[in-house]
Amino acid sequence: MKKILIITGIIFLIMIGGVIAFPYFFKDDILRAVKRDLNRNLKAQVDFGDVNLSLFKSFPDLYFEVENISVVNTDSVFKDIPLAKIGKFGMILDVMDLFKGKKNIKEISLQDADFVVLVRPDGKANYDIMKNETEPEEDTSSTDLEIHLENYQARNIRLLYDDASLGMKIYMSGLNHEGNAVLKDGNYYLTGVSTADTLDVEFDRVKYLKKTQVKLQDTISIEKDFSLYGLNIKGTINHLPVFLKGSIEMKPNDDIAMDLDFGSEGGSLEKMLSLVPAEYMPDLPQMEIRGDAMLSGEVKGVYNEKNYPSYVIQFNVDNGLLKGKDLPESIRDIKVNTTVDFPGGPDLDATVIDMPAIKFNVAGNPVAGRLNVQNPMTDPFVNTAFQGKLDLKDFKKALPLKNIKELAGKLDADIDLKARVSDMEKQHTEKIKAKGYFNLENFVFVSDSVPLPVRIHKAQTEITPVGLKFDVKELQAGESDFNLSGNVTNYLAYFTGKDSVLEARMKSHSRFINMNELMSASGDEEVSSDTTSLHAFRIPGGITALAEFTADKMLYKDMELADVKAQAKVENKKAELTTVLMKTFGGEMQLQGIYDSAPEQVVTSLKMKMQKMKVDETARSLTYFKAYAPILKYFEGIFGMDFDLNVRLDDQMNPILSTTDAQGKFEALNLRPENVKFFQNAAQVLKLDALANPVLSKAVARFGIEDGNLNINPFDFKVNGMKSKLGGSVTLDKKLDLDWNLEIPVEKLGAQANQWLNSIQGELSKLGLKTNQIKTVYVTLKITGDINKPSIKPVFRKGEGMQGLTETVKETVVQTVKQEAQQLEDTLRQNLDAQAQALIQQAEQQGDRLIAEAKKMADQIKKEADKQAEELIKKAGDNPIAKFAAQKSAEKLKKKAYQKADALVEEAKRKKQKLIEEAKAKAQKIKEGKLVK
Repeated sequence: MKKILIITGIIFLIMIGGVIAFPYFFKDDILRAVKRDLNRNLKAQVDFGDVNLSLFKSFPDLYFEVENISVVNTDSVFKDIPLAKIGKFGMILDVMDLFKGKKNIKEISLQDADFVVLVRPDGKANYDIMKNETEPEEDTSSTDLEIHLENYQARNIRLLYDDASLGMKIYMSGLNHEGNAVLKDGNYYLTGVSTADTLDVEFDRVKYLKKTQVKLQDTISIEKDFSLYGLNIKGTINHLPVFLKGSIEMKPNDDIAMDLDFGSEGGSLEKMLSLVPAEYMPDLPQMEIRGDAMLSGEVKGVYNEKNYPSYVIQFNVDNGLLKGKDLPESIRDIKVNTTVDFPGGPDLDATVIDMPAIKFNVAGNPVAGRLNVQNPMTDPFVNTAFQGKLDLKDFKKALPLKNIKELAGKLDADIDLKARVSDMEKQHTEKIKAKGYFNLENFVFVSDSVPLPVRIHKAQTEITPVGLKFDVKELQAGESDFNLSGNVTNYLAYFTGKDSVLEARMKSHSRFINMNELMSASGDEEVSSDTTSLHAFRIPGGITALAEFTADKMLYKDMELADVKAQAKVENKKAELTTVLMKTFGGEMQLQGIYDSAPEQVVTSLKMKMQKMKVDETARSLTYFKAYAPILKYFEGIFGMDFDLNVRLDDQMNPILSTTDAQGKFEALNLRPENVKFFQNAAQVLKLDALANPVLSKAVARFGIEDGNLNINPFDFKVNGMKSKLGGSVTLDKKLDLDWNLEIPVEKLGAQANQWLNSIQGELSKLGLKTNQIKTVYVTLKITGDINKPSIKPVFRKGEGMQGLTETVKETVVQTVKQEAQQLEDTLRQNLDAQAQALIQQAEQQGDRLIAEAKKMADQIKKEADKQAEELIKKAGDNPIAKFAAQKSAEKLKKKAYQKADALVEEAKRKKQKLIEEAKAKAQKIKEGKLVK
């Protein structure tokens, strides 16, 4: 007996040990089999984390669990965002079938999973990971997989479906599902329960559902070898009961037969409105809602490449009422009947949208209308009418318009339109029935959400077969006033969404326009006198217009304009300015050109002509004067300028100087600087009081701007009667490189010139010459450094052309003074060598400054990119999908920014090298060309 007990105990221990050891004996085989089953038909990279095997957890079956699974489409387009990231995936397998070489899965569980389904505009999708039938497959004879599910469940699932080809986004989070499957004769019958904390649906950038809760019970049958699907689903979306039932059958010839019914149950307007996103009607939860509402539909027939099934969708509201909390009036008698009907067939253009009744009453103001649309896909036929007489001040009695401080005005509308889009486009007025009016009087709108108060004394719109005629009297927006009139054609095609443009002709007159206020308001910012809040105006697409504007006065930035006249043609988000005239800064300005708002940065191309403008006022206001010649704001005088300009604008409507390409001519007469430090310094350097407060005679200067750098062609003018010539460049980083050549009569030159002349006076005396025989001294003022703190260095020249003081002395001194001449030449050589070396040193210093500025800007770009990346990730919140996508976007943003920053530094280094090479070339020319021979 004792032996029997010992043997029995040993056998029991062996069995226990076998149960414990079994998973580890089969672990590698199971892993290899599962990976083969998953990857044999996939064009994706599947990665696994930890793997757990246990016989105890589901004894006598085997429990298999894999953690941290990721599935990434191997196509390079989708490699950054995984198709699936699964925290835990578990299976229960039948052990006995496993011994027989089969893998019978009895249960499946999924936990903490993210699924991101992406479809590109061209239809390419990241879920397309199955290999083509023509691609070789591994031998799977020993790895056949049979699934007999007794239970399946999913916990904490997040799903993002982003289809760019359809303009649709669907997001679900907190998705949980549990069900079971009954297998009979090769058919599957699934029963389950699904819940989701959040369902968002967006189509064509319009949010239809947001943060919606979903609870569904579903019964699904899968028959005929996965070709016939039966659906019976019902539940609630927010508070609205919904259902979907019917069947979908995949035919052998690729036809899809559909027989589906869907709709809502309960018939309550309150439950129907529970689907409206809170951002559209934030006060809805606090409103009293009554009335009947019903949504129903069906889809029946065959779908294939040449045919669509028929469908009918109906939405009706009857006896509806909406009343805000603590409001005396309501919106009542709401009635809406809507039917969307398609009989089936190859052409969706047979769809008919019919709304025979649209009625409501706002605080005693009744409104009624109807709408019927046929052939919506190709050439819409629209039959609509609308009538209403409204006292707008009553709206605040019935609607919770908290942000609206004041609303008033009388609106009278009676519209009857029956027309086809093509007839309107071709102006077949005999086929168009269009009559009615839309009139508004004493309109007032003041709101926290709109930066400027708007008032309209009278606005009249007449509807005719030709188009819309409008006449607006005394429209006041903030400080600006407008009187508008004109007509609009082809409006039907535009508002029905066809690929057509709205055509308009308009005239406008204003007594005063404050562009600073209007453009600040367009950026949704508070009105401010600070012109940095201006925003580049974007011209809407799909509009062609001819417009004439006049304004008695206009304020733009710090420019006060008068008698403004403008003619413009608008097309393709671009305005072509044919004529713009205005008076400003004591003179007149004319403009012609293009304002193109289609690119990311607005592009302008202008021809400007300025006449009789005040120099000081203009220089204080116009960007290019402030950037390249700020000294002019201290000048008195009149100037004119022709300026051809191509440049991009930033968000505040300022020109981006680095993108400037321009040519121009500047003309001025008798400019007078008053107590300008630059001229005082020049006078001190030359000991010449005449330069301290000079009068600059008539000057005509031609200049060009390329990549933001100003180049001034040398031009002649007189300074207090002295001949002079100025030319050179001003760089984008406001560095000067100017040569100001002066011909100074000796009697006006100070002690510096006399000392220089006395140094060779002895040799001149031997020839009987006197210093007073030298009438003119030629000097170049080298102007360098920062534009606001220029450096002035005098360099005495040979003279005008190849003649001058030094040359004159050389010709006068005979052979007896060769030694002195050689000494002079040595001195000049040393001076020229010093000048050449100084040029190179200046180039190196300028290059170092460029690199330092580039590095500083690069650091700022990187810092800003890091900040934006952090904000992107922070905005994603706790949503793993959004956070993952944000991380990838942040990485791309930082990579692009860092590349741009590094490129700035490299470009600065190249510019430094170019500057040094140019300086060396100039230095060599100085040595070779200016050296006295």
